[in-house]
Formats: sequence, structure tokens, C-alpha cells
Amino acid sequence: MDKELALIIAEMLIKQDETNAQVKNVGERVDNVALELKETNIILKDFMAISVKQWEQQHRFNETIVGELKSIKEVLSTFSQLENRLKAVEERENKFESRLANLEKLLKAS
Repeated sequence: MDKELALIIAEMLIKQDETNAQVKNVGERVDNVALELKETNIILKDFMAISVKQWEQQHRFNETIVGELKSIKEVLSTFSQLENRLKAVEERENKFESRLANLEKLLKAS
């Protein structure tokens, strides 16, 4: 009976060693996955920081462009107003020249 008990204990110890080896293997895999997750987390944080920084730079650039476009719009509006005034002056000048020509004709006729 002692031999059978010793055999059973030996088989149990062998199974325990196999189980311990499997648990150790799984533990190593879990550690590797955890390490990869940490590295991925660091990469994602860096990526997000860069993405946010690029977005902020793009936003500042867009605001600058919008400001410049507003300035250009104001300048073009001023040019348009000046062009309208110039046309009005030209029309008055044409009317004046026409009246002057009529007066010259009247003076020559008299």
C-alpha cells in the first residue's frame, strides 16, 4: 500500500509540476501582452498629443487665413466704392462736357 500511495503522490507531483509549468507559460504570455499593451498605450498617447498639436496649429492657421480674407474683403469693398464714385464723377464730367459743348454751339450760333 505504501508503494501505491507513493506512486499516487508521485503522479500528483508530476501533474502539479506540469500544471505549474503551464501556469508559468500562461503567466509569461500575460506579461508579454501587458508589456505590448503598455507600449501601445504610450504610442497612442504620443499619437494623440501630436494629433492635437497639429489640429491646434491648423486651427491657428485657419484663423489667420480667415482674418486675411476679411482684410482683403474690406479692401475690395473699398475699391468697389471708389470705382462707383469714379464712375459717378465720370458721368458728371460727361454731362458737364455735353453741356459745355451745347453752350459752345449756342455761342457760335449767336
